[in-house]
Amino acid sequence: MEGTLEIHEQGEILSTKKGIPASSFLRLDHSLFTGVSNKPTLSAWPSSLVPIGECVTIKCQSQLGFEVFRLFKENEDHILEFQDIIFQHSFDINPMTTAHAGTYRCQGFEPNLPNKFSEISEPLVIIVTGLYRKPSLLALPAPPVKSGAMMTLKCCSEAKFETFILVVNRKDVNESQMYLDGKPYAGGSQANTSLSPVTSAHAGTYRCYSSSSQHSYVWSDPSDPLDMVVTGSLPNPVLRAEPGSVVANGSQVTIICEGTPGAWDYYLYQIGKQGSLQRLTPMKPGNIAKFLIPIIQWSHAGRYLCFYYKPPRRSKKSNTLELVVTGYLLPKPMLSSLTSLVVTSGEIMTFQCASWERYNGFVLTKEDEKFSRLQDSQYINSTKQFQALFHTGPVTVSHTGIFRCYGYKNSTYMWSNPSDSLEIHIAGQLHDTPTLSVLPGSRMSSGEDVTLVCQSSHRRGSFVLSKEGTAHSLLYLRSVLQDKLYQAKFFMRNVTFTHGGTYKCYSSEDLLPYMLSYPSNAVELVVSGSSEDPDSLSEEPIPTFARRETTSVQLLAEAVEPVTMDRGPQKR
Repeated sequence: MEGTLEIHEQGEILSTKKGIPASSFLRLDHSLFTGVSNKPTLSAWPSSLVPIGECVTIKCQSQLGFEVFRLFKENEDHILEFQDIIFQHSFDINPMTTAHAGTYRCQGFEPNLPNKFSEISEPLVIIVTGLYRKPSLLALPAPPVKSGAMMTLKCCSEAKFETFILVVNRKDVNESQMYLDGKPYAGGSQANTSLSPVTSAHAGTYRCYSSSSQHSYVWSDPSDPLDMVVTGSLPNPVLRAEPGSVVANGSQVTIICEGTPGAWDYYLYQIGKQGSLQRLTPMKPGNIAKFLIPIIQWSHAGRYLCFYYKPPRRSKKSNTLELVVTGYLLPKPMLSSLTSLVVTSGEIMTFQCASWERYNGFVLTKEDEKFSRLQDSQYINSTKQFQALFHTGPVTVSHTGIFRCYGYKNSTYMWSNPSDSLEIHIAGQLHDTPTLSVLPGSRMSSGEDVTLVCQSSHRRGSFVLSKEGTAHSLLYLRSVLQDKLYQAKFFMRNVTFTHGGTYKCYSSEDLLPYMLSYPSNAVELVVSGSSEDPDSLSEEPIPTFARRETTSVQLLAEAVEPVTMDRGPQKR
């Protein structure tokens, strides 16, 4: 007897009750789907090679519009087995174990229409790494090597392995793998392969892994990377956009193709758009060509490549430039931090991007454009919103700065207007610990005034006050020297019960505004007065604190001006 499916809107992995015959999942009705690919696409992010204990996201996508999928895995006899997993678009395997390694396929289906489902996807092989010590990778002769020469690559291990895997990463090319037979050598094992003749296509980063034939989905740690540099050929051009590759609709952008001196002609084209090839005149000495888009439009959004001609040869293609146009969709989404705006090294941050608009996905970006992530949206019934959660970390200094998020629908290169920005700081980067005190005291009645004083013996440009709990904004004040101490006084006027809570402060340098000191001692403000008494409530908003550029009506400084640091133009 067939079972029933339970589909939930919240969460990534949905559930299924047991008792559904496997044959019902394999029956296909081709008459329902004509003219499009019936197979969904199964992929792994960030890679199908997953270190043990780490997280991998499995994503299934269908051209037929399926939103619910089921997962299959091959058993030892290469027979597909249903994994009791039903999911919407993607789900996480976290943490990765050896039991998760193997060959997977997915299938889209309609829970309420048992005869409507797709074919099964092509296989996706998930490998777990880090079970054995890393092998070594040698190149003879060592790079750089001239084009046309011969090179031998050697993977070696102190242990005996039957298989070595050479993994190659090249620019704009899918990762490639080469399996090599291991041979006994010096009490261990090794495998050799020759590259002859070497060409520019061999350039890239090489790593090797070792594996046992009995556990082909379980690999060692990777060897140290080997960068293959091939000389004697034209260098690949570099394609970039100024002022950046994320551009507001109607703005100006310049696409720059940089090659080598002496190049005669440059060519730029948009991938997938017929008739887009354009010839660019190089600027002296010939290593750069520019293409100006004075008013960018939606048709300009997409992926671009360039190449150049230097007689008698033509260069290879450049890196892919992804040009994004923003402002296409309204309204702008809302970005919040579910952890804190002040983090510590090694911590995991969680951002939430949400909107009442039905966006297919959201994008989280960092202002320097060195960070950008796309995530499918999910509908949350309790809030009636579409949202995506972005888990980031372990946190390092590179994760600090200004973050925004965008929504997108049909094209990942056409985004909404940006959300309001969030500024992320990291504590423990300046080697001092300020002190925080309260005047006249930490217990007060509603309607009284109170001053929080942050002090340090070190010379600091400003101080930052934070309130624990939900991710409040921060208040910044410039420091003043008084009684041989650098300090800032945060004044709260006419406090209410909502001012109560735990506060900490940090010191900051003007040149490194997102790197803070260690936190001060915690101070708890206790405000007496009934929350139901209208006279105990302030008419002004409570300090979910001001952003760096403004001050709060409720939080004022005593003879101190708020920080308004100039970081140059802000990207929107």
